[in-house]
Amino acid sequence: MKMRIVCPHCGATYRLDVRWTSREAICAQCNNRFAAQPANVDNNSPQDTPPHTPPLTDPPEELFPKMPADIKLDPNAILAPPTPQPAPFDTPAELPPDSLLDQPDPSHAFRRDLLRFLLPYRSLPETISFLVILALCCLLPFLDLLPGIFCAGLLAQLIIGAILVIFCFTIVSETARGADELPYVNTATALLEDFWGSIIIPITDWFGALLYCQLPTLAASLAIYLLAGKQALDNPASQALTASLLVLGFALWPMVILILAFDNIPLLLRPHIILRAIIAIWAPYLLACLCLLLACAIFFSLHHFSPQLPDQPSLWPAYLALTVGLRAVDLVLFIYAMRVIGLLYRHYQHRLPWADPDRPKHPLEK
Repeated sequence: MKMRIVCPHCGATYRLDVRWTSREAICAQCNNRFAAQPANVDNNSPQDTPPHTPPLTDPPEELFPKMPADIKLDPNAILAPPTPQPAPFDTPAELPPDSLLDQPDPSHAFRRDLLRFLLPYRSLPETISFLVILALCCLLPFLDLLPGIFCAGLLAQLIIGAILVIFCFTIVSETARGADELPYVNTATALLEDFWGSIIIPITDWFGALLYCQLPTLAASLAIYLLAGKQALDNPASQALTASLLVLGFALWPMVILILAFDNIPLLLRPHIILRAIIAIWAPYLLACLCLLLACAIFFSLHHFSPQLPDQPSLWPAYLALTVGLRAVDLVLFIYAMRVIGLLYRHYQHRLPWADPDRPKHPLEK
């Protein structure tokens, strides 16, 4: 005869022969030890029921070998398994892979940093860096006044332009990796110690990204020139085509700068991945493009502004103050645009198909 026993801990139900009544059983589900007491007698198994019920006496040893005191219940004998309970998320390994339970909404953090970075500097080293770069920007329009000995004016413009490029590229790279401060203006000795990483790589990545993004424009202009002649370049249809490709290249430039900042050069051979990344974060990416467009428009407008001192010396201070003020506004906008580009990776890297979470971490990210 069979009896039905129930684990008092998890509620698992088993069918067991009645001769094991009061023996200690071990539940196959929860490993709980309990005395095997019948909940009710199961008479639905006629093949197991003898014609008459014998007295409950200990069976002879030759018929039934000795069993251990503990009976390990067979999981296959479960009649009604216990109701499964949802397992709590106790360990990080049990969390869903894309869980954001402990992470803030990236859009909220992105907007918070946008407001926080409106002020370009907040400490003394940042102020010094800002003032040094501002002084170099104010010198640019006056370099044409230098004498043409050994192309001194052109050489000075190239040096200052390289410094500005290195400064802007470093802002993008360090902001993307978690830095909130402006890069410090290093001395010449510090730059020469890491000449390749501090000078060559930022300059080549900056202009390499610009050339990569404008390759369609250059290819279209060259094709029109070779097929239709120089006069076809002045055609309104040709100008519209080149202008459209120019805008498209400018829209790709911030994402390409981010890709090169993380040394993903082979990714440039897969432009569809770049387009997928832009579409994945199109709203904040559009803001970054608008900030960069405004900064570049003011920069080129000021660069073509001819510095002509007024004839009256009394107006010189006002003229210099206006020039410095416009350059400061343009520098603030340019720094802000570079920081917005870096924030795209800091807050939305989980949406970028080219971002590698297993890459070696930079010291700023640890």
